[in-house]
Amino acid sequence: MSADPKALLEAQNDIHGRMSRSVDNLRKMGVSSITAEAIQARLRILDTLWTRFETHHDLIVAALKDKYLESEYAKNDFIDIAETTYVTQRSTLVEYAHKLKGKSSTTPKVEAHQEQTLKTSLPRIKLQSFSGAYSDWPAFRDIFLSIVGSNTSISDVEKLHYLRTSLQGPAEKLIRALSIVGGNYDRAWSILSSHYENKRELIRANFAAYNEERDR
Repeated sequence: MSADPKALLEAQNDIHGRMSRSVDNLRKMGVSSITAEAIQARLRILDTLWTRFETHHDLIVAALKDKYLESEYAKNDFIDIAETTYVTQRSTLVEYAHKLKGKSSTTPKVEAHQEQTLKTSLPRIKLQSFSGAYSDWPAFRDIFLSIVGSNTSISDVEKLHYLRTSLQGPAEKLIRALSIVGGNYDRAWSILSSHYENKRELIRANFAAYNEERDR
């Protein structure tokens, strides 16, 4: 494979475009053609594209070396943009698969008046909000899991409600499309974890926080 940065960057744009069209391409098949096999095929293609994207990313970093952080690719956090696209597209395809299996009939979507009832019946728990800053993720994750995630007296529907009301900005957008049903709590947490358990970004955020503290 060529290590030419320009060619690799062009390939990354192409791969990202293909990933972002995964759900639309499934929908274009028409309702009658959206089968379990079709969804699984789309998921396999999407996973292959993401694997290829990560491989190209490592090649770009190696090719640019010291100039990597100065590149537009790095400054625009293209790896994060692509990762969010991958996670969002994959979660939507998985949602299609669940609906096709009839799970939506056993875990109906919570209507507006039902959600309001849920809000008023839940115990008051003061939770830290999370807007999507990588440096804030570890603290939010640990507090949320200790107060809500590990609480066996709270149902998954209630946990998902607490999670959604604790999120803001980019973090909230990641799981906005998920309806308030019990089965979606684990899915929502998986989406957030996949996005924010990014070791490179956590290290970068911690390093930036350290520098800010040192410069004070």
